[in-house]
Amino acid sequence: MKRIKIWNILLLAIMMMLLVVSCGKSESDFDEELGRGYILIAKTMYGNSIVYDEISHAWYEGIHKDITPSGKHCRDFDEALKEIVDTLDAYNVRKETKQYNDSLLEIASQLNSPPSGRKECYDDFVDIVSDVSTLNRSALDPSGSYNDYTQRNKALFDSIAKKLDKFRIKYGSILPKKAEGDGIDD
Repeated sequence: MKRIKIWNILLLAIMMMLLVVSCGKSESDFDEELGRGYILIAKTMYGNSIVYDEISHAWYEGIHKDITPSGKHCRDFDEALKEIVDTLDAYNVRKETKQYNDSLLEIASQLNSPPSGRKECYDDFVDIVSDVSTLNRSALDPSGSYNDYTQRNKALFDSIAKKLDKFRIKYGSILPKKAEGDGIDD
């Protein structure tokens, strides 16, 4: 009888430990992962802005001046687009930006069980990550007309910037402080 009580107590203790461990991350663990995600947002946005600027400029020049980014005459804007995409790929800009975005999505999925005090923060973070990911797909792979591409991406950049400003104001105390080379501009 005494063995059964000890066994039951041990089993109960193990179950409680499993429950505590499986309840999600602590606030400090969550905050640390959120900080990593925040830095990846900055890096992804920086890469997207480079790609967007280069592609939209080459596209504009190809349409209105019939020249490629290297200054050669082109028959149509597709030549200009192909040349700039090849150049960006040669420097791995699109690949790196996609990798940042993939890492960002991974962090967002790891944070899917936030502590109760961070639920709203998580929801706001996921909203921003969703927009950043949409921008990433749109900026890296130009499609549609020049006007559609530029308007769609400008609207996404503006929307994300506004959301990030609100996020910084609301959760600034748990975000990482600016560090040299992290891509965050406060």
